[in-house]
This record gives sequence, C-alpha cells and structure tokens, in this order.
Amino acid sequence: MKSLAIAAMLSGALAFGAPTFVHTTYAQQATTTTADRDADKAKHEADKAGDDAKEAAKKTGAAAKHAGKATASATKSTAKTVKKDTTNASKAVAHDTKGAVKTSGSDAKSVGQALKDDITGDHKDATAKCSDGTYWYAADRAGACKDHGGVANWMK
Repeated sequence: MKSLAIAAMLSGALAFGAPTFVHTTYAQQATTTTADRDADKAKHEADKAGDDAKEAAKKTGAAAKHAGKATASATKSTAKTVKKDTTNASKAVAHDTKGAVKTSGSDAKSVGQALKDDITGDHKDATAKCSDGTYWYAADRAGACKDHGGVANWMK
C-alpha cells in the first residue's frame, strides 16, 4: 500500500509538474532567445562604434598630416621672405655705408684742406668767411658757418 501511495503521489506530481516544466522550458527558451537577440544587437552596436572610432582616427591622422604640411609650407614661405628682406637690408646698409665712407673721405679732405689753408693763410678755395674769423669751404651754402657765428661775407 505504501508503494501504491507513493506511486499515486508520483503520478500526481508528474501530472501537475508536466505543464509547469513545459511552461518553464518555453519561458527559458523565450528569455534565452531575447537575451541572444539583445547580445547580438549589443555586439552589432559595438562593431559600429569600433568602425566609427577607426574612421575618426583616420580623419584625425589626415588632419594632423594636413596641418603639418601647412606648417611646413608657411615656415618655408617665411624663410624665403626673411632671406629676401635680409638680402635687401644688407644691400641697403652696404650702399649707405659706401656713401658714408665717400662723404667722410670728402669731408676729411675738405677739413684737411681748410687746416692747410688756415696754417698757410691761403683761403682761395673758401666759400665764406665766418664771423669768428674761420673760413667755410663747402660748396653748399646751407648751414655755412653754423657754429661760428654765421657768415661774415661770401667769398665766391
């Protein structure tokens, strides 16, 4: 009788448990299917994000390359301009220096002549006699005897 009672309970449990088992299996399959779909969707989105990141990296690399080329071009252009300006400035300085040397040499010659004329008393090349008794030898009358009290009289 015990066997019969156990058999009855087992068969009752099986009878009641079977639909629950089937229902649980179906729910697990549905949940697993949904989870699999969600995982596939997440994987797909992650792949797209990875592709976007690769594309952004390529664009960043290209932008850096173009910026480097622009910098190199600007530097080269600036160097050419500086070279040209330096050359022009050095030519101008050389020209002005040459002119200053000629003027200084001419002025030294005039001063030397004036000293000689003052020592010898020969002032035939003087252009003016200054108020303080000195003589002016420059051909240009502007500024004659400026620091010597002005022109007393013009010689030529």
